[in-house]
Amino acid sequence: MSGANVIDDATIREILSDYPRGAKLYAELACRFGRQLLILEESESIFSTYNFGIDDAEYPVALVRLVRGTGREAAALCHELLHIKIYSDGFALPYDFEASEEIDKEASGVVRHNLSAFFNAIDHLTFIDQFLELGFQRDEFLSPYEADLIESVKSLIGYYSRPEFIQYVRGIRNLFFATEYLTDKLNGDFSRSRALSKGFKPHFSDSQSDFASVRTWFRRGTFTDVARRAKALDRLLSRLGVPRPLYYQLEFSSHGVRLRDVR
Repeated sequence: MSGANVIDDATIREILSDYPRGAKLYAELACRFGRQLLILEESESIFSTYNFGIDDAEYPVALVRLVRGTGREAAALCHELLHIKIYSDGFALPYDFEASEEIDKEASGVVRHNLSAFFNAIDHLTFIDQFLELGFQRDEFLSPYEADLIESVKSLIGYYSRPEFIQYVRGIRNLFFATEYLTDKLNGDFSRSRALSKGFKPHFSDSQSDFASVRTWFRRGTFTDVARRAKALDRLLSRLGVPRPLYYQLEFSSHGVRLRDVR
């Protein structure tokens, strides 16, 4: 992981030179993770991302893949660092979901993708205030994106005709709605989730009660509580027909950072 695409400290300090609080965030995480925090230059995607990889000694490595030349490198870098920060502060890190051995590989991939998008959106609401405190504006928080909601709804409804998706279609639909709802909540504009709700209604008789559960759960705000989030999420996802997520906990010691499986 230490190839030519690693961004060095001097370049990172230059990127964050106008945002001293952002530079402090990076310094704190670099101190916490040591060599287990890497910032890489992303060349194959239009989106900056983060993830936790595993090095040769089976230690987790916190990775940020940063897209350069966008004019928003500082905001994008701090956004991804805040994802890492909340998990290093104690939030349980979802990495997969419980599934029977019989689950179809494609269905498993779709569930996993939608769970990942859902948790990503939850993270955003968890640390948006911290992002603003670093000196950034709200419109710098997310990369612009457009999605064809009508085509997405049609595609999801089409899963009903595929037997391998039958048991997961409700959960996938609810995750899809919840992710859009969270993004709308972040932006203060609920037009996309309202359009989704309207699009699903004729095809899924239980969609409106499920969507109401999503709205109620997020109004309670328990997802921002370190001690309560994992259990609260399990209850919500069970209500929505989603397989139970599996979690890691980051553990720090003088020997480095390890991942502990949370059951």
